[in-house]
Amino acid sequence: FEGLLRAHGESALESLPGMVAPNSFKTVQEDEPLLEVAVRLTRSSARSAYVLRGRKLCGVLTLTDLLRRVAGKA
Repeated sequence: FEGLLRAHGESALESLPGMVAPNSFKTVQEDEPLLEVAVRLTRSSARSAYVLRGRKLCGVLTLTDLLRRVAGKA
């Protein structure tokens, strides 16, 4: 897995054939306000979202991450 990340870490998701399957995961942009993200996740009953920088994956955000941030523990 580490080799795959090193080889393709800067690649756009759609450029990796067979690596990305259609699913119901939510995506957010890294500069979206946390409150808006929390509302979107809650309304869609999602517990996490892929964080994108433009069209590239740069992280994963969970509701737990958001709660910790709001509680001042992050």
